[in-house]
Amino acid sequence: MTSVSLKQWVPALAHEAKAVNAIKRHQRFTVVIGNPPYSLYTANLTEASDRLIEPFRSIDGEPVRERGALQLEKNLQDDYVKFFGFCLHTLQRSGLGALGFISNHGYLNNRTLRGMRYALMKLFGHMHLMDLHGSTSRASTQSRDVLDQNVFEIQQGVAVGIFAKSPSQEPGIFYSQMIGPRNVKYDWLVSHSLSDVDWSLIRPSAPLFLFEPRDGKTEIEYLAYLALDEIFPANSTGIVSARDSLVVQFTRSEVESVTERLGRLTTEDARAEYKLGDDTKDWAVSRAQKDVREGLRANIAPSQILYRPFDIRWTFYTGQARGFMCNPRRPVMAGMADGTNLALCVNRQVNSEFRHVGATRFLATDCTLSTATKERTYVLPLYIIEAEHGLLRGGSRHLNLSPTFLARLSASLGIKVSSAPTDSATGRTAEDIFSYIYAILHSPGYRSRYADFFKTDFPRVPLPGNLKLFRSLSRLGGELFALHLLESPRLNTPLSTYIGSANPEVEKSSHARDTVWLDKAQTRGFRGVPDDVWDFHIGGYQVCEKWLKDRKGHTLSKDDIVHYQKIVVALSETIRLMKEIDEVIENHGGWPGAFYGKDRLGPHLET
Repeated sequence: MTSVSLKQWVPALAHEAKAVNAIKRHQRFTVVIGNPPYSLYTANLTEASDRLIEPFRSIDGEPVRERGALQLEKNLQDDYVKFFGFCLHTLQRSGLGALGFISNHGYLNNRTLRGMRYALMKLFGHMHLMDLHGSTSRASTQSRDVLDQNVFEIQQGVAVGIFAKSPSQEPGIFYSQMIGPRNVKYDWLVSHSLSDVDWSLIRPSAPLFLFEPRDGKTEIEYLAYLALDEIFPANSTGIVSARDSLVVQFTRSEVESVTERLGRLTTEDARAEYKLGDDTKDWAVSRAQKDVREGLRANIAPSQILYRPFDIRWTFYTGQARGFMCNPRRPVMAGMADGTNLALCVNRQVNSEFRHVGATRFLATDCTLSTATKERTYVLPLYIIEAEHGLLRGGSRHLNLSPTFLARLSASLGIKVSSAPTDSATGRTAEDIFSYIYAILHSPGYRSRYADFFKTDFPRVPLPGNLKLFRSLSRLGGELFALHLLESPRLNTPLSTYIGSANPEVEKSSHARDTVWLDKAQTRGFRGVPDDVWDFHIGGYQVCEKWLKDRKGHTLSKDDIVHYQKIVVALSETIRLMKEIDEVIENHGGWPGAFYGKDRLGPHLET
């Protein structure tokens, strides 16, 4: 190749730059194409970039509000969202044009980006949306049982969006999707064009304006039910510790040892001894030490905490934010500190199969049911315990069930349901109501029928069509949560038998021949654990495996062995009871006939 002097290129480059600048100043773009960055934690935090996403913060002048305001802002600040904002600004000035992006697919259904979807709908009359899926953390209901790979070999799912603004085009929003191995997606994309795709016409509607198909009849049915946060008004995500290895311990004595020593060490010695790393805005070693010292002087005792399903550990709960814990989620979690309350644990948004339900009498973490980035565990207590004189324990309590819910439940049952913990006239207790809700959330039919709706908000609960159905489901739900709290007498009859030496070390857990093995050589373990029990998931965790995996390298005590045997019984009984719940519902008319609707004095279906 003949070398060319840089001087020869300078006039040409200068001419091209001049021409580009002239276009930028005097002409308007009508076509924008690209592949925006995949970067949630943007570095573009300028006033100019912030103005680009301002239209996405509201819908018809009403601000988009989320309980998790920080997560809302974080999603809006994603670079690809800003690129969309830039394109909208550019094409609004042009008055017509086309936009083609291959990008993060989160804007299709993320509830925090509903303002963005609304803005896209307002500008573009014509859209084609191809969801290529491929997320490592957000498996769809369609893709969770098949191999689904990302087209870019990244963790974030991908979508192709083609948007057109033209007075000559028929308005419409069209959707399609591709699920499968990467090479299949490549071959399909290469061999198809916009005109030969089997598109589905979708009609996004308030409040979320989702860019994906929904069964309209089922959606109307589901939205008529009350959401869990409308039933339990006081609720919050679980505790955020920021330093699990320090804050959460296996035993009470370990917590007492850690807090006593942490209070005595210098800040830098504590940082080194406990491998705490650098301080952050929300958690610092010195603040943790101060909180511990003050808590010890106040004689605060360690509290139990539901760390993962069936994994009850210990912590030191003072209720002070940015202290020993990053965020203690007071006041809701303060009402769980003494172990006398009862709470539902559930995830508000689930991007995988919905099985994220549990119960606790103790504190819980925000990862109790899932470690996925956007799948936080919420705690919805049955009672609100008011602190007295600033103390964490022993305050007055009242029922955390909304008047709206109690009124609708009264109408559905044909009896007056009061806010009293126990109704002497009917014999109904608050725990009966809790049990009914718990049963519904464990119904396989419910989970399957409404699978698409669990991605965007709290689950919604239908009301029983009659008192008999309520009592039947309440009985089954009560059995379930007693098992999950390890309070059921059924747990005293083990299904599995421990084989091997005493005090075994957990080396590597595996399952074969109906036995959960603790070592590679398969010489010690729990015999009598069926495949369905071993495979059973609560939230994002395969329970039998997770409990042992978190104890790798630990020696199991006699109590640990008994505890694991109880987990096996609890899961086996859960599988049985879930089937029975569906049988009861089917015997009362199935979905949705068994439940309170328009033909059963249900005006809420029309509101």
